[in-house]
Amino acid sequence: MGKFRKGKVHFYEQGLVPQDTAKPELSGIGGYVFDALYVTAFDEVATVTASQANTTVQARLVIPQRSVIVKVCVSLSAGAAIVAGDAFNIVKNTVAETASAGTAQTVQASGNSVFAADKAIGGLTLVSAAANVFVPDQPEAFYDTGDLLTLRLVTSAAAGTHFTFIKVGMLMATIDPKPYAPRVGDSGSLTGADPSADF
Repeated sequence: MGKFRKGKVHFYEQGLVPQDTAKPELSGIGGYVFDALYVTAFDEVATVTASQANTTVQARLVIPQRSVIVKVCVSLSAGAAIVAGDAFNIVKNTVAETASAGTAQTVQASGNSVFAADKAIGGLTLVSAAANVFVPDQPEAFYDTGDLLTLRLVTSAAAGTHFTFIKVGMLMATIDPKPYAPRVGDSGSLTGADPSADF
């Protein structure tokens, strides 16, 4: 596992901004906080049957700001055909997996995945509607602004339903790619910020 970054947080105080000079406390533009945690999730996959390969994209999620994935949580209902080797992974883009979890402090390459090997979720301890939490193999690998993440599910050839209502959520942290880029006045208050350029 890679070395963790030293934690830092950039707070920008709310101040007078063009959007609302009468009530700047209501503008919200000064409320941007980087290196902050947030939760997001793939759309639910209703049914997963036999012989699913990790080349098949089951769901998609776009990242709006450079982030790292801190934890991954899986909730599902086990089908009658579930086996211990049934697994999942999260891959950048729609291409085949590269069997690499990337490098710390580096933007993930296309095909890199959260786990270098698909993570088994069909074990005996995984009961109906259970939630399981996994830590990425490389929790300091960056996913860049606009990156597409794809959910992959792998099942054995055992006939029947393996999973139903599988939901995969992620705890992520935003990363500021341009430290202190928003325009900050002498008082520490934002004088302006353009997410398309500053963030």
